[in-house]
Amino acid sequence: MIRTLLIFFLLLSEVVQAQYFQQKVDVDLRVRLNDQNHSLDGQASYLYTNRSPDTLRYIWFHLWPNAYKNDRTAMSEQMVQHNDNRFYFSKPSDKGYINQLAFEVNGVKANTLDHPTHIDIIQLVLPTPLMPGATVSITTPFHVQLPLNVSRGGHVGNSYQITQWFPKPAVYDHKGWHPMPYLDQGEFYSEFGDYTVEITLPQDYRVAATGVLKTESEIQWLNEKAKQPLLVKTEKPQTKKTSKTATLKSAQKLPGESPAAQGVTQTPTKEKTLRFTQTNVHDFAWFADKNFQVQLDTIQVAGTTVQASLFYMPEQNKYWKSAMQYIKRAIHLHSEWIGAYPFETISVVQGPLPFDGGMEYPTITLIAALEDDNSVDEVVFHEVGHNWFQGILASNERAFPWMDEGMNSYYDQRYRKWKTEQRKQVAKPDRQKFPSSHVPASYEKMLLETVVRQQWDQPINTPSEAFTPENYSVIAYYKAAAWMEAGAEHLGQALFDQCMQHYFQSWKFKHPYPADFQTSMETCSGRSLQTWFDQLEQRGPIDRIETKKKNKLTGFFNLSETDQYQYHAIAPALGYNGYDGLQLGLLLHNFQLPLPKWRYVMAPTIGLASGKINLIGDLSRHWYFGTKGQTKTGLQEIAAGLSTATFTIDRYTPEAASPLYMRFYKIAPYLKLHWRNGDQPWGGQKYAVIRPFIMGEERLDFREEIIGGDTVDVVGKLQTQTQFLQLKFGWENLRALYPFRVQADATVAKDFTRVGVTTHYFFNYPKAGEGLRLRAFLGAFFYYQQPSITKQFELERYHLNLTGANGQEDYTYSNYFVERNAFEGLGSQQIMMRDGGFKVRTDLLSSKVGKTDRWLAAINLTTTIPDQINPLTLLPFRIPLRAFVDIGSFAESWDANAETGRILFDAGLQVSLFKESLHIYIPILYSPVFRDYINSTLTEQKFWKKISFSIDIHDFRLKQWIPAIPF
Repeated sequence: MIRTLLIFFLLLSEVVQAQYFQQKVDVDLRVRLNDQNHSLDGQASYLYTNRSPDTLRYIWFHLWPNAYKNDRTAMSEQMVQHNDNRFYFSKPSDKGYINQLAFEVNGVKANTLDHPTHIDIIQLVLPTPLMPGATVSITTPFHVQLPLNVSRGGHVGNSYQITQWFPKPAVYDHKGWHPMPYLDQGEFYSEFGDYTVEITLPQDYRVAATGVLKTESEIQWLNEKAKQPLLVKTEKPQTKKTSKTATLKSAQKLPGESPAAQGVTQTPTKEKTLRFTQTNVHDFAWFADKNFQVQLDTIQVAGTTVQASLFYMPEQNKYWKSAMQYIKRAIHLHSEWIGAYPFETISVVQGPLPFDGGMEYPTITLIAALEDDNSVDEVVFHEVGHNWFQGILASNERAFPWMDEGMNSYYDQRYRKWKTEQRKQVAKPDRQKFPSSHVPASYEKMLLETVVRQQWDQPINTPSEAFTPENYSVIAYYKAAAWMEAGAEHLGQALFDQCMQHYFQSWKFKHPYPADFQTSMETCSGRSLQTWFDQLEQRGPIDRIETKKKNKLTGFFNLSETDQYQYHAIAPALGYNGYDGLQLGLLLHNFQLPLPKWRYVMAPTIGLASGKINLIGDLSRHWYFGTKGQTKTGLQEIAAGLSTATFTIDRYTPEAASPLYMRFYKIAPYLKLHWRNGDQPWGGQKYAVIRPFIMGEERLDFREEIIGGDTVDVVGKLQTQTQFLQLKFGWENLRALYPFRVQADATVAKDFTRVGVTTHYFFNYPKAGEGLRLRAFLGAFFYYQQPSITKQFELERYHLNLTGANGQEDYTYSNYFVERNAFEGLGSQQIMMRDGGFKVRTDLLSSKVGKTDRWLAAINLTTTIPDQINPLTLLPFRIPLRAFVDIGSFAESWDANAETGRILFDAGLQVSLFKESLHIYIPILYSPVFRDYINSTLTEQKFWKKISFSIDIHDFRLKQWIPAIPF
C-alpha cells in the first residue's frame, strides 16, 4: 500500500511537468572570416518563439566576445583570482570584442540597454510586447574581433576556434531570465532551436562545425583529402526560400561582402562558402585550420547512419591513428547505457597549443594535443559523452555543473572499468614495477580524499563560479561521479540504467533541474531517494564510514590504495655541510595523500667527515574544522607538534690534535593555527604559531691550566643552553596578480624581546613571471632592564641586523647553511634574508655596520630585467637576471656624531636559480661606509669576496614545484 501511494505521488509530481515550458530560438547565421586581421563579419537572424505563459517586454542577449574586451570583465577577474593572468596582461591586439550591432524586431529598429555590471550582456527592448505563444523575428549585423585563445575560443595564429561568437539569447524558464557573463570556469545554458549557418572564408581552410555539411563541393573535397567515402545528404541550391529559418535571411549583403562599403582594403583571395544545418541544438561552434588532417567514416546507431569526422594536426598522427575507433566506441557505449545518439553527425577536432583539456559543443568537440594513445581514448570518450550531458540534457551548467560534468564523468569511470574487463579477457595484467606500483589508480580519488580529509571540499551542488579551481574538478567531476556510482550501487546497475534511460527519454532536448532528475529517478525506481539526493548539499565523503587503515612498510613513497593502507616509508637520505661533510642515512616518514592526522618525518644520518650522528625530525597531530553550508570560513586547522634537530655547527683542529666538533641540539614543540577566508583562493589565509625553543650549543673553550708547574693553553668545549619563545602571526594571499605576505613575529627571552614586521609584495609586469618584488621590514629590540656591555655582547646574535644575517645569527637554526660559522671562503659569503636584507656584508668588523639593539627599518626592491637589456640572453640557456636595491636606516645612524649616514643603500645584480631556492647577489653600488669596509678589509679578490648568496629551503612549498597540487 505504501509503495502504491509513493508511486501515485511521484506520478502526480510528474504531471506538474505539464507546467514546464521551453522557449524555441531558431538561428540563421552568415559570417565571413578575415584571416588577415582575425575578425568576423556576420548577419544574425532569429525566430524567437515565446512558449512561456508570460508576456515578454525584453530579451536578454549574451555578447560573450566582449568578455575579452578588457581586464575588468568577469572572465578576466575570475582568471586572475584563479592565478591565471595571461589575459590580464595580454596585448591590446590580443584582446577581442563584438560590435556593429543594429537590432531590428519584425523589421522595426529596437533599442538595447547595457547590463548594470557586465559588458558582455545587453537587454534587447522589444518595440511591442511578445505575447505567450507568439513568434518574433530579430535581426542584427555584427562584427567580432577574435582574441588570442586563452579560454576556449579565438585564434592561435591562423588556426581558428570560433566559439561563443554571435549574439545569443539568454534562457527564460520557469525560474525567470538567466543572463550570465562569460566565465573561464563555468559553462553555459542556452535555448534549443534549429540552426542554419553559412561560413565564408579563404578556400584553403578546412572547417569542422556543428551539424551537417550541406555544401557538395566541400564534401567531395573532404572525401578526396580523407581518401574515404562519406555518406551525406546534400541539398540542391534553393531557388525559393521555403524553410522556416530561410525566411529570416535579410535582403542586405553580408557585412564584409563589399569592401568599399565597409571601408576595408582586403587582399584578393579565393573564397568558399560552406553551409551547415542542424536541428534541435543550443549552440553552434566551428573550427578552421589549413593544416587539418581529415578522417571520415560512418557509424550505425539504432538503425541510423551517423557521419563521423576527425580533424587533427599532422604531428599528432601517432596518437590519433585510432581516434576514429574511439569515437565509434564512445557513440555505441553511451547509446547503449543512456539512450540512442539522435544526431546525424559527430566530429572531434584537435585544438592548437596552448589549448588544454577539452571543450564540448553540440555534435562537435575540441580536445588538446595529447601525448599518448590512452589519453586520446579517454578524452574523446569524455567529450563525445557531453552530447548526452549537456548537448541533449541541457541543464544549467553554470548553476549545476554536476548535472553535466559529474554525470558524464560517471560514465567515464564506467568506461575505464569496461576496458579493464575487456583486457582481462585477452591477457593477464602485467605486474607493475616501481614507481608505477606506487602511484594511485585514480588521481581524482586521491585528491578528493585529500581535500575531504582536510575539509577543503565543497558540496556537489555548488555553482561553477563558487568552486575553488581545485574543487571544480575534484568535486563537480569526480565526487559527483562517485555520488552517481553510489546511486547505482543502491539501486543495482540494471535498475539504475533503466532509470537513467527513463530520465534521458523524459528530458532530452529540454532543460532539467536537479528536482526533475530526482523525480524521474524516483518515479522509475518506485523508491524514495531523498537520502541519496541530500548528499548533494553535504561536504565530506560519499561513504561516511571511515575504515581503519592497515599499517604497511614501503620504499620511498606510496600513493596507491591509500584508502586501505597507512604507509611507513623508508628511503635513502643524503645531506652535506662543511663540518660533517657528506651525510648518508635514512629518511623515515608516513606522508601520503590524503595526509594522515598523525605525521612524522625523521632523517638520521652519519657525517662521513665527522663520524657524528645527525638527526632532523618532526612529529605532529592535525585537527581540521569544517563549516556547514556553502561557505568555508574561520579556523580551519590546528596542528600540535614537536620538531628536533642535532648536527655539527663548527670544527676546530688544534695543532697535532684531533679535530673538535661543536654540536648543537634543538627541541621545539609548537602549536599552529590556520584560518582561511572562505572557499575562494583569493580570500587569502592567516596563521599563528607559538613555538618555545630549548637550545643546546657547544662552543670553543680556551683556558689556561697548570700542568706540572707549567701554564698550558687548553682548548676544550663549553656546553651552553638557552630557552626562548617565538610567536608568529601571518597573513598571505599568493594570488597570481599582486600577491603579498605579511608576517609579524616576536622572540621573547628572559632578558629581552625582539619584534619585527616583514611585508612582501609583488608588482606584476605585463610579461608572465616578471615584476618588481618589494620587501619591507620594521623591527625593534627591547631590554627588560638597562644592560651591561657584557650583556649586550652576549645577546649580540639576537640584535637587529641591517645586512644579511649570517649562520651564527640564525639563532633558531631554521635555515640551511653550508658552513654556519665560517669567516673565510665560500661558506662565509652565505647570508639569510632577515631583518634589513642588505646584500653587502661587513662580518669581519667587530661590530657589523647596521647592527642595532634599538630599532631598524629597511626596504628591499628586486626587479626582473627586460630581455632587451639583459646581457645573459646571449647565452644558449636562460639565466634569470634581476637587479636589486636596498635602502635602510637604524637607530644609531641618527645619533650625534654617527659614523654612518642616516640612510644607507646598496644595489646590484641578482641571479635566482632552482625555483627561487638559490640566490646569488653581486653588489655594485653602495654607501660610502660599505665602500670603505671593502677597500680596507677585503684586500684581495674584492669583486669575488663581496658577492653573497642565500639558500632558501626553509619556506619550501610543494605547490611551487607542482602547481597542480591543491595545497
